[in-house]
Amino acid sequence: YLIADDVARFGRRQPHWSVGSLALALLADLLDHADPEGWATAIAGARDKLVGVLESRGFAVQAADAPWVLVQAPGLREILASHGVLVRDCTSFGLAGTARVAVPDAAGLERLAAAL
Repeated sequence: YLIADDVARFGRRQPHWSVGSLALALLADLLDHADPEGWATAIAGARDKLVGVLESRGFAVQAADAPWVLVQAPGLREILASHGVLVRDCTSFGLAGTARVAVPDAAGLERLAAAL
């Protein structure tokens, strides 16, 4: 048993993104089947489609080499949420009125387009 002080002390030493031993044991086998270049190409293509949909609706998009884009559009989060589409509000990042939109799969892109 650990008492509260010990728990707090151990918690401070734990990495923010700790990985369990089972995940570490599987990592080598998973990496043997990974295709990071293929994934990057697929994500880039899907991101381009996402940017196209957003820009065609008049949104200014800040794209990057990430699996998401930033959209400066106050109220966008609420509009999309009313259609069951969730995006990340960036106010806590110091970007008020900005939403972070993850690169969706084809069905998700259709859903986003319909919601807009």
